[in-house]
Amino acid sequence: MRSTKSGLTDLRNQLGITLLELMIVVTIIGILAAIAIPVFTGYVKRSRLTEARANIQGIFEAEQVYFSRFQRYTTNLAICPAALPAAGENQLWPAGGCDAGWAMLGWEPDGAVYFQYEVFSHNDEAADDLQRLPSATLGGDQNLYAIDWAAEGFNPAPPATVQPWCAVRATADTDGNGINVVFRSNSYNQKIHQNPDSEY
Repeated sequence: MRSTKSGLTDLRNQLGITLLELMIVVTIIGILAAIAIPVFTGYVKRSRLTEARANIQGIFEAEQVYFSRFQRYTTNLAICPAALPAAGENQLWPAGGCDAGWAMLGWEPDGAVYFQYEVFSHNDEAADDLQRLPSATLGGDQNLYAIDWAAEGFNPAPPATVQPWCAVRATADTDGNGINVVFRSNSYNQKIHQNPDSEY
């Protein structure tokens, strides 16, 4: 018959774990966390960028509906929401938009937003500098949205008649690193440009 002391030792050996086993478990958990956290963070950042792309398309669709009713795009629409959300956070879209122009457009996002949105409208063909190629004579915003007509297949000059068009810009600091991600596009070709384009 075994002694009680021997029985306790056997029980401890069966149920207990050694320090080495504990260190192995902690190491495995650490490795899994080191892999999972960056993957999750990247997923969150990509989902925030997806918001901007989807909302830009939504704004263009609303602008096309507006154009079909009034034969022109809206006037310039002020930055909305007016305040940039705290870095890496979102905020609710103001009821009715940020000004009468947004209310006239009749568009608002589904749920809270990480980005601010702004619309530049160019309805006057004769005075529309943005129909030109980027140049030193154009202002910053105009250069950003000027159409590269050669890339559009009109080489070297733009087409003789250009329809009115509008441009949309979305801006946010999506991860709190102090660098704003900016998306821009225009209704002429709806190509979406991201700056910096290597953010994620």
